[in-house]
Amino acid sequence: MSQTITFTMPAADLRALHANVPVNDVRYYLAGYYLDTDALGNFRLTASDGHAVIRIALDNVEHSGIGDARDFKGCIIPALGKQVPKSAHEVKVVVVKLDEAPGYSIQLSATTKTGKPVALAVTTTSEVDGKYPDIDFALRNLDKCNVENPLPAKFCINYELIARSTRHLNRDPDYPALARMAPTKDGGDPVRVEVQGRDDVLLAVMPARW
Repeated sequence: MSQTITFTMPAADLRALHANVPVNDVRYYLAGYYLDTDALGNFRLTASDGHAVIRIALDNVEHSGIGDARDFKGCIIPALGKQVPKSAHEVKVVVVKLDEAPGYSIQLSATTKTGKPVALAVTTTSEVDGKYPDIDFALRNLDKCNVENPLPAKFCINYELIARSTRHLNRDPDYPALARMAPTKDGGDPVRVEVQGRDDVLLAVMPARW
């Protein structure tokens, strides 16, 4: 039996994910967005270049041939954000796995705000063959941090890592991104960034030593 996962998302969210995909990186498995589910079976997309990670929860998902969504093993969707023109308002992604074929096939389409189809350079591709890093493990200490535990003087935050995502995620200019949490004392854990009005987004950046 084939497996099919279909979801739609704002094109701006796809661009925010794409902003965190490394370019010309030998870690080819980072050259895409990781589609998987959390412990409750909720689908999500993740992108990271090792300096920042963004994870967006998907709420418009339909799937067949999988049974329990928690059984989905995950796949890496190639970074297609640059294929989506500025005129695109919504993106539809269809992930298909056929029993007789290895890996997943990804189909991409987009529409404008009025629902008009948008021409894309690439509409069908294959998943990236590789193992994505364990992001949950990397962020395991994220919620243990608090504002009473500030960054040590020898560490700093590159705010461009935040801006490259929030410039797409912020749908209201009155809702800036706020760095709410600080890393542990050695500066080795990521800093959580809250995007107000976007509870579906997890954004974290690694502090840099200066």
